[in-house]
Amino acid sequence: MTEQITVLIADDFPNNLMIFKLMLEDLKYNVITANNGDEAVKMAISQQPDLIILNYGMPKKDGLEAFIEIRKHPAIGKTPILVD
Repeated sequence: MTEQITVLIADDFPNNLMIFKLMLEDLKYNVITANNGDEAVKMAISQQPDLIILNYGMPKKDGLEAFIEIRKHPAIGKTPILVD
């Protein structure tokens, strides 16, 4: 049996999260979401997704700040990250 790929999506716009989540779930990905950069870092550490998608302009931590913090963490530092 193939393990399901988990994707973390972080965006402060609920509609963007919903659209991405529905599209990726339709493609059989497991999707977790975060509403800001701080939450994204916490979710990335606790859930250790296979791919992280960060919006650049988020509150608390923007996508670049979250990216830098995630890269420093030994368990998830090599996880592919897209920042838009």
